[in-house]
Amino acid sequence: MNIAAPQFIGWAILIPLLLVMWFLKIRRRKSEVSSVLLWKKALEDQRVKSPFQRLVKNLLLLFQLLCLLFLILGLLRPESGSIIYASRLNVIMLDRSASMSSLEEDGRTRFEIAKEKALDRIEEVDGERAVLISFGENAEVLTPVTTDGSLLARMVNEVSPGSGVTNFEDALELALSVVRQDELIPAAGAGSAGTDGSDGSEELLSNQPDARIFLISDGVVPEWKGDSIEVPVIVDSVGFSSSNVGIIAFAARREFTEEGDLKVLLELKNTGDDPLEGVLRLLGDGEVLKETEPKTLEGKESWILSFETISGPSLQLEARWIPTKSDALALDDSAWLVLENMRKLRVVQVGRPNLLLENALLVIESVELFQIEYDEVDPETLASEFDVAVWDGEVPEELPTGLGHLIFNAVPKQFWKEEPPLVEAPRLVSWKKEDPVLRFSSLAPLDGRILKTFPLPKRPGTSGLVECREGSIISRFSTKNLRGLVVSFDIFESSWPLSPSFPFFVDAALRDLGRLNNGINSGLRSGDLLEIEPGVGIDRLDHKWPSGKITGLSLEDAGFARLRLIDELGVHHFHGLSQRKESAEDEDSNDFQFNMYVPLNLLSLEESRIEPRPDLDLGGAEVDSSISGWGESRREYWRILLALGLICLLGEWAVFHRR
Repeated sequence: MNIAAPQFIGWAILIPLLLVMWFLKIRRRKSEVSSVLLWKKALEDQRVKSPFQRLVKNLLLLFQLLCLLFLILGLLRPESGSIIYASRLNVIMLDRSASMSSLEEDGRTRFEIAKEKALDRIEEVDGERAVLISFGENAEVLTPVTTDGSLLARMVNEVSPGSGVTNFEDALELALSVVRQDELIPAAGAGSAGTDGSDGSEELLSNQPDARIFLISDGVVPEWKGDSIEVPVIVDSVGFSSSNVGIIAFAARREFTEEGDLKVLLELKNTGDDPLEGVLRLLGDGEVLKETEPKTLEGKESWILSFETISGPSLQLEARWIPTKSDALALDDSAWLVLENMRKLRVVQVGRPNLLLENALLVIESVELFQIEYDEVDPETLASEFDVAVWDGEVPEELPTGLGHLIFNAVPKQFWKEEPPLVEAPRLVSWKKEDPVLRFSSLAPLDGRILKTFPLPKRPGTSGLVECREGSIISRFSTKNLRGLVVSFDIFESSWPLSPSFPFFVDAALRDLGRLNNGINSGLRSGDLLEIEPGVGIDRLDHKWPSGKITGLSLEDAGFARLRLIDELGVHHFHGLSQRKESAEDEDSNDFQFNMYVPLNLLSLEESRIEPRPDLDLGGAEVDSSISGWGESRREYWRILLALGLICLLGEWAVFHRR
């Protein structure tokens, strides 16, 4: 037998107080006498009686004592089983994803309402075991399994809303893992000799059946596709608002048009049922670049639009939806991109002098060109010094790994063992127009205008980009650490170098092989892992948040840092200064500085679709009372004691009124 609420033991003082009141109370019977002389006799009889003789055969006092005793025992909440090793487990899951920042009609956010519900649940399970889990872009256990309600309430008050998507599956798996850790619960004294003299040989109670999960959320969670849930899931749904327009896509690409060199693409969606009006504004480094006319989006309507603008050397782009009347969720009204200065590709031209190929390489602004003879090539250092190697006329038996290869008029033996036959003036039959290498190149100068070529057949790890009947005249090869393109003819034996499409092809091929992006950083989502490697001489970075807050970031021994960006959308700036500067003037030199801008966006249709979904079917099963284990070993008796106390109270009332 265990006492669940020993703090009420002090109420037992009422029992002796009741007896004292009975001792002190003088009870006189009303009698008519002919003379006051008889009073003396009555007083003498009263004095000789012992106080304890009043208690004999006093039914009224007996009922009062029993009623008081039962009520005090009920407050103590006696139980069978061990409250030390087992009690009902309550897993409280608090949703802090972006949609929980939606405003409701009363001016409060859903997250504020959810915290109130969580505090109510903590008060409801007072005295039982509980654990608090918050989840948004990631799931986190905020407290140990505890019966301390003040700790749980304090952690709830400290949780802040997030700005990421809902990682619900990981959160529910985490909650279930906490429940499953209690599958083997030791009975009292199990595992070691107890203080009461037990030898610790009691059996382990199997499978915790008396656990439950409280899910406090607006229901904007993905469908649960995991295993069946063996405990009940009680959903506390919050939120009623559904009107919201959000930016769900934001991208840019470099295109040369009459209005600029940058094309910006956006998609907005009204996820609610009511029409909403507003304007879309495009800003560059805080200045307004473009702004639309007021637009009304009907319920469930999408709006896809594009802008053309001039990029400049570096630019932070922000797309901002400005509603005429505020919508429910503000986090998805903005999105960011960062345009970066593209570093130059280090390209080495290997082999004989080739003026046409050299001219095509020199007109590409993003290329830093080096030239070496074939005999001077060091395969072991080539990848560490260059991004792409351009081979003309001959290639080594084993191509160096770790860099891209653009090959003219030669066959890499690693992929094509046999020498292909020569073909004169081949006619083209197919080509991959959507491949990044051919997207802006005209192939008309190749169709029947090549004097001779050696078309390559398809082999494992290869694919044809431009094909004639006999094989491919431009092929791609790729393995885990090796990538390249083969142009299987001598460019001097065609008119292609005289066409404007040739430098376009070389530029696209170098970008593709060198893995050089277009200098547009579309950023991360909240909770994504960011890895930063600033370079030699920098051991610490300053992290400037979009709000202006600056925090320090130390690098690991390997010279890089890893962190997860959460909770604050916008452009994050990382800045570092090399410790190898030789003078104070070097501090302002870009050679000794590291700057990295990382935009953090929401861009989630699921989070923008904020209509509450209270009817979640998560597969929670009711606890089966027939399951053996701790669920049967723990019994509460306070209800029985309360009923007995009420019966005694009724008996006391009946005796009193019959006197």
